[in-house]
Parts: sequence; C-alpha cells; structure tokens
Amino acid sequence: MLIRNTRDLGTLLRERRRGSHLSQQALADAIGVSRHWVMDLERGKPTLEVGLVLRAITALGLTTDLRDADRTAEAPSAGTYSSVIDLEQVLSRARGRSLAIAQRPAPYITKDANKPETSATKPDTTAAKSPTREENRHASDGQTEGSGR
Repeated sequence: MLIRNTRDLGTLLRERRRGSHLSQQALADAIGVSRHWVMDLERGKPTLEVGLVLRAITALGLTTDLRDADRTAEAPSAGTYSSVIDLEQVLSRARGRSLAIAQRPAPYITKDANKPETSATKPDTTAAKSPTREENRHASDGQTEGSGR
C-alpha cells in the first residue's frame, strides 16, 4: 500500500485500531503515550516523533516496507503480506459513514407533511390548561357569592 502523506497514515492506523477493537486509550497505553497523542496521530499531525509512530505501527500489528520511488507502482509478490489494506477502500468507507451521518434526517428539525403525526411530533393536548385571568376572576366571584358576603 502506498501512503502519500501523514493524513493517509493516520487514517490507516485509525481503521486498523478500530478493526482491532482497541480504544484510543488502550493504544496509547501500549505505546506509552497519551490519548491526545493518539488523536493527533490519527488526524495525521505531521510533527509527531517518528520513533513513536513506528511504535504505534508495531502495536497495531503492522510493519513498514520502504522501496525505491521508481518501484512503488510494483505490487508486492504473492505471500509477502498476510493482509493488504487498500487505503482507498478505507477512505471511501470512512467518507461513506460520515456522509450517511450527515444525511440522516433529524426528526425535531423537519416535519414531513406526508407522514401522520406521532406522539413525538404531536403537540400535547392532554395537559391541564391553566385558567385565564378572566376565568380566575369568575371563579373567585362565585366563591364570595356563595359565602353569603
């Protein structure tokens, strides 16, 4: 797999961590860093210490394979890797999740005129209505009249 920048590397490592069912804190403990450092790594922060990045790669069960730039287009020979991770596939899955979340309608924001009202969208008409000032006045007049005053 070809990693072109620190953001690609961070995305790959995040997906690998999630696929391994590790929390950011668990990975941080394995590496000997803070959770904030792992967050920076997964965001692709370019100024992180290389030694710690390599430690994170190892902690996630990955290895690095450096090649001459003119040979990067060559595919690894069969059996070289136990699993090959396609970064484009990882990124498209990540983009698809964020797109699906962004497109999910919020029921409290919009109302579909074609759908019947549900208890969640229908105004509560069962609550006791507070009497108006006028009703209060009439009620108190009735009490004083009945008291014989």
